[in-house]
Amino acid sequence: AVEAGLFSLDDDIDAALGFDAANWRYPAEPITARQLLTHTSSLSDNWSVLDTYYAWGDPVIPLRDAVYDYVSPSGANYGPANWLPLKPGKVMAYSNIGAGTAGYLVEGASGIAFDTWCEDEIFGPLGMGRSAWHLSDLYEPDVAHPHVWTGAGFRVIEHYGYADYPNGLLRTTATDMGRFLASFIEGGVYEGTRILEEDSVDEMKTIQHGSDQGL
Repeated sequence: AVEAGLFSLDDDIDAALGFDAANWRYPAEPITARQLLTHTSSLSDNWSVLDTYYAWGDPVIPLRDAVYDYVSPSGANYGPANWLPLKPGKVMAYSNIGAGTAGYLVEGASGIAFDTWCEDEIFGPLGMGRSAWHLSDLYEPDVAHPHVWTGAGFRVIEHYGYADYPNGLLRTTATDMGRFLASFIEGGVYEGTRILEEDSVDEMKTIQHGSDQGL
């Protein structure tokens, strides 16, 4: 998305999102795509909100609504518990909603749904025909089900989804994932198909924060 000029790594994300995103305590501090991608944005996972984003099957809340309601001062779920009491860029703390917001940057800036954009720009070109963000885009009987032991036997746990799905809801196969990893190892190209420039891959491999910055 950065290579396509949709946004830059270090500019304020507001233009790409199409709305303001601000830390409750530091509203004037910009948040950048690099911070989202390196978990240094100061976004924190407030599970009293994020739990409401879950549903059996595919998510029912649009990605845009989930992100807007969480990160925008005008959002319905906005509040101090969504943020660390630190300025953006000060500390690394893993954030699911931060990764989801990074995914929405692509959708907000391109006008194309994030799952569709991934299919057009990554899965399709690499031949990842059994990879998708939503169950509705897969042959569900082929998708593995987790199970739980009840004491008397195993019970199937049905598939679930969550609205901020770019943070980890991809379902794929070992072969498809191997294609993606091979393209990364080879500097952004797989069997003659390039999805990233080598400079971008090098930037992704570069340590982005100090060892004392984690939380």
